Amino acid sequence: MVSVGISLKQIREEKNISLNTVAKNLNISVYFLESIENDNFSVIPSGAYTIGYIRSYSNFLDLDAGEIVKLYKFQVNISNKEQPIRIKKPIETFNF
Repeated sequence: MVSVGISLKQIREEKNISLNTVAKNLNISVYFLESIENDNFSVIPSGAYTIGYIRSYSNFLDLDAGEIVKLYKFQVNISNKEQPIRIKKPIETFNF
């Protein structure tokens, strides 16, 4: 499975569009666009912003934004399952 970031980056490069051009047209920072292309979604403020950025970026590249967002949600869901759930040990207090 090809990731969202790799797909967007490959298509952008095939169309000979610079990241700065995308950033200026979409009014999204180059930092966030690079993060999306590197599949580093944790630096973007929230999931809603990430979906909005991916949708805008996909539309800019003339892609099916719905399919790209669906792929993103699937990708994030898979990566969340890989992380083990850790439950903190309760703090013991003694009341005398």
